[in-house]
Amino acid sequence: MIYGTTDRRIVEAAARLFVEIGCRVMIGEDPAANRSSRQVYAGFDAEALARRAGAELVDMRTAGYRTVPAPLGREFRELSVSRIALEADLIVSVPLMKSHPLTGVTLTLKKYERGAAPAEKKAFHQRNLSQGIADLSTVVHPGLTIVDAIVASDNWVIGGGVRPMGLVVAGADPVATDAVCCHIMQADPYKVDHLRAAAEMGTGEIDLQRIEVLGAKIEGVSAPFTLPADPLKVAAELGNIDVLVGEACSGCLNRLGEVFMTVGKEKLAAAGPLTVVVGKGIAPAAGRTNILMGRCTAAYRDQGIYLADCAPMTPDVIQAIQYAAGEVTQMRYSWDGMEMASD
Repeated sequence: MIYGTTDRRIVEAAARLFVEIGCRVMIGEDPAANRSSRQVYAGFDAEALARRAGAELVDMRTAGYRTVPAPLGREFRELSVSRIALEADLIVSVPLMKSHPLTGVTLTLKKYERGAAPAEKKAFHQRNLSQGIADLSTVVHPGLTIVDAIVASDNWVIGGGVRPMGLVVAGADPVATDAVCCHIMQADPYKVDHLRAAAEMGTGEIDLQRIEVLGAKIEGVSAPFTLPADPLKVAAELGNIDVLVGEACSGCLNRLGEVFMTVGKEKLAAAGPLTVVVGKGIAPAAGRTNILMGRCTAAYRDQGIYLADCAPMTPDVIQAIQYAAGEVTQMRYSWDGMEMASD
């Protein structure tokens, strides 16, 4: 069993169900930037799965895109979307329940940006990941979500692991389904930026009091997941690190909390006087080494170690701390020279 991906039994069962009622079914995904679809599908035994279900296996990355307007978008006013997603009569999203160091949770909407808009992955991360996910949800979104929570994935990076839940959560409203999953994970959906933004833009319902939940009671099946640490509390404990927060989203703060836990307090304490600037409208500290997190700090990019992505990539933030401590002498950013493997 691979606990970092959706249980293949759920994927096969869902595909088989639609095949049996006469639908043409396509199974598709887009892997990580440095992986080819062929590699990922081989590891998942996807070809055999599709064959057993009577479905077609498709490559969302190479099947072609179409640029479509996103009139309700707040960050992206047009998006390059998979032709397969645009032309489908029904999109069924089958994500694994996961906590995530950057967005808090990875459920329907977060995973959907990979399958429906793989061409926008880099732009989302460099500009505004959470808002990009929400903007995409106004253009095209699943008509049915089936969340695999049989064995969920707690956050490996910041101290989690597998979490047996014995659940499957399904719904027609992707925002509502994700909101219910948040409550199961003991997370506040209003603090998940892409969910809150999607709800504000009319994609779906986030208020649990307005969502009809059938089956097991949430309070009877919920469990605490490993969510991002509070970087302000970590910094206060250390003493040598200040975190200055302006008008900021949770993305950079979650990333910083993940990095602090990954690096560890001992190494952070050895980094010397360090200020991390997060969000718009706040100036770096004079006389200290400043790490500037994300596009919101671009106005001060010449006054510190500037990390442009939204939110900055984990290795880049770690490297910035190492650079400030003198452990490395040159910054090399994660996106430098990175290309998505297509085969």
